[in-house]
Amino acid sequence: MANRATAAFVFSIIGASYQLTSLYIAVLIDRSTNPFYYTVSFDSFFLTSLIVIWSASHILEDWKGRIAWPSIILALGIANMSTVIIAYYIQNSATQPFPTTPSPLTATLALLSGPLLNMIGGLLGFSAVRQYSREHGRAIIAQA
Repeated sequence: MANRATAAFVFSIIGASYQLTSLYIAVLIDRSTNPFYYTVSFDSFFLTSLIVIWSASHILEDWKGRIAWPSIILALGIANMSTVIIAYYIQNSATQPFPTTPSPLTATLALLSGPLLNMIGGLLGFSAVRQYSREHGRAIIAQA
């Protein structure tokens, strides 16, 4: 169980750390824009990264198979990934009222890497919960 929980922690922390810098990495890939060009908000990436780091820190503590922490990490990864995908399609849609240059796919893929790593961390956390429930007979949904 410790290996799966550790892997979930590592993937979540790397994903959250990368997510903090992903807008600037996307700008390095597409030098014709600035971080404010992407309609993805840095504030939301920053706040969700802090929540992911907070949740991942509980995975390594005395968590005893609680399913809440991997759920939070996975949900935030899915929310951020959907935000990036929606922003990409909005910027590249033909029905946009103001003409803008479409965002390149490579820069969007750079933005997707952080949420993808968070989702992998959440899934590994669920795997650790499943292993814990096999060893101890039950998983704890919430603390009473």
